[in-house]
Amino acid sequence: ASVGLATFEGNTPSHVPPPVPSEAPAQFVVEAGRPAQSMALQSVSRDMVVPQSLESFARVQTAVKRGEVTQARYAIRHPDLGTRWLLTRVEPGRTGTGHQATSVVTIDVTDEQLARDHNEQLLRELATILESSPAGIAYLKGTFLVRCNSQFELMLGLDPGSAAGRDMSAVLATVPKGPLLLQSALDALREAETYETEIEIILPDRRRGWYALKSRRLGPPVDDVEAVAVLSDITRRKSQQLEMAEISAQRERAQLAADTQAERTRTVLDSVFVGIVTVGRNGIEWMNRSARRMFGGDLSDFTGLAISTVATEEEDHPFRHLLDDLSEGQAHTFECRVKARDGRLFWVVGNAVVTRNNAGEREVTYALLDIERRREAEARTAEAQASLQRIIESAPLAITLRDAKTLRVLQMNQVAASITGIPRDQAIGLLPEDLYPDDATAATMRADMVAALADSQPTQREYRLDLDGHASWWEARYLPLARPGCPPDQLLLVATDVTDQRLAQKAKLEDAIAQREKLVREVHHRIKNNLQGVAGLLQQIALNKPEMAETINEVVGQVQAIAQVYGLQVGSAGPLQVRSVIEAIAQSVRRTFNAQIALTMEGEQAQEWLLPEAESIPIALCVNELLTNAIKHATDNDARCTLRCNENSVDIQIHNHGKLPDGFSLDRIPGGVTGLGLVRALLPRRSASLKLEPSADGVIATVRLVPPGVARPAPGAAPQESTGKQITLWPQ
Repeated sequence: ASVGLATFEGNTPSHVPPPVPSEAPAQFVVEAGRPAQSMALQSVSRDMVVPQSLESFARVQTAVKRGEVTQARYAIRHPDLGTRWLLTRVEPGRTGTGHQATSVVTIDVTDEQLARDHNEQLLRELATILESSPAGIAYLKGTFLVRCNSQFELMLGLDPGSAAGRDMSAVLATVPKGPLLLQSALDALREAETYETEIEIILPDRRRGWYALKSRRLGPPVDDVEAVAVLSDITRRKSQQLEMAEISAQRERAQLAADTQAERTRTVLDSVFVGIVTVGRNGIEWMNRSARRMFGGDLSDFTGLAISTVATEEEDHPFRHLLDDLSEGQAHTFECRVKARDGRLFWVVGNAVVTRNNAGEREVTYALLDIERRREAEARTAEAQASLQRIIESAPLAITLRDAKTLRVLQMNQVAASITGIPRDQAIGLLPEDLYPDDATAATMRADMVAALADSQPTQREYRLDLDGHASWWEARYLPLARPGCPPDQLLLVATDVTDQRLAQKAKLEDAIAQREKLVREVHHRIKNNLQGVAGLLQQIALNKPEMAETINEVVGQVQAIAQVYGLQVGSAGPLQVRSVIEAIAQSVRRTFNAQIALTMEGEQAQEWLLPEAESIPIALCVNELLTNAIKHATDNDARCTLRCNENSVDIQIHNHGKLPDGFSLDRIPGGVTGLGLVRALLPRRSASLKLEPSADGVIATVRLVPPGVARPAPGAAPQESTGKQITLWPQ
């Protein structure tokens, strides 16, 4: 570069133009060198300096004025030469005469500055490349880390900027066996130029990373060897390697398991009773023990042979065409005959599936089950079922099979269909309500079926059925049918026609009842006659002993009342009409006491009310006592009796001319053999009540009878009439 030299003696420059006035911009004189461009740099003024270099230029000016030592580099923009870089050095000194002088040396360093800028740019680019590299790069000198990029620190889990200048032993603290690794690397670099290894680093957050370390020696193999270390993140690759190793191990285990399973499968297949045969394009490839036993040979006898070898002569035999007809994955079920090597013919049921073997070729796997015995059993079963069906059809029993859930008919024989009046084929699937038009019968049968299904034992019932106006009786047995351990799924009904037996029993019963009624009427007739005889004897005694006549007459009345009831029972069996009993008792009292009794009937139901046999005598005695009491208290030897019949009760009212004492109460009347005492004792408590009420001309005694002490006949039944004749043996 050209050099400009200026020497100032004091503040006056020597061998240069006069100094620049203070008010003018300062300038330096540059002596021209040989190059032509230096001639244009004879002087530099402040206005030529680029703004970024004004501070450096001002420092030079200040040093010249003050005589201080300084050096500055600054840029100027020359109108001819463009931008140039100058280096000015100011240094005070003395001249040969001893005067104070200042030397100012200005050098044109444009080329040097441009080279420096270029180098700095290269350094910046290189630093950028190193910092942006995914690899960690470090420069080492022995165990001393001179410098490194940020990625190197990041990989080792160090704080940014903390690695440079540290010993590698401290830097590798996060690396397992770091000191040993460092020593191994240094020893290797002293022997060779490169060293490579893989290291695992435990980061502060407990994460683990794998890195590939590659070191290269830069100088001779001295103790403090210089080297460049490069760390590459191989965590992902290492993980993939581990995964691949695990996958490979799993694959090996899977293959081993598959082989083991295949062996076990073959062992299992050899132990089953189903014959398994695998057939490919070249014929039979494998068959299990059951198949070998079926075909009558070993595997070597059939390997490579077509499976049609054991097929019978039928053209459509499934062993002849399934390999070509079936698509992959399709299954086909069949039954066919097979001819073994020993000539034995038997039936098999089979399933064929087309698959592909390891080579990708089609093959058919047959699963065959020997059903020869089953077909024989089915034939025997079919024959037995046919025989059973013939027996069922010919048996004089009504047999019906129903579904347990819906009670619909599943099957029935002709006898069962004839009961319903519906053809058998039309009765299948019908409910009880569809078979029997009578709602009550259908409801009863449904309830019986439900009850039978709830009981594991047979249930027996009897039904009366009317068909075309003819009644028939059937004895039915229900039997639930179920598999072991399961609820019933079917219900079997077997019914026997017992009409003849029931009619015979009914006739026999009616005959027995008629005989009994005849005997009862005879007994009642004799009792009545005997009672009347007793009454006659008592009346004779009363005539002979007048002092006892009143008491004896009361007893006679009671006996006559009982006799009247028995007399009524002679003419009818069962309950007696209330009206007939009251009329008979009133007539008996009238005759006994030679009195007048006005008997009145009220209510349209008077003919309907009946007295049970057990209640007739107590009620008759009570009415007899009340009428006798009324006759005793009558002024004109007469009494009134009213029978009032309502919808729900019967009232017997007897009027007499007596008077109740003050404070009278029926509860205070003690039991006795006559009068109110006898009435209270005999009156049925559950269905009868007695009430005494004063009236305008006497007392009214009311006996109220309610069910079950009295009853009305069933709707539609004709009222009973007494047809028996009372025979009087003694005068009344």
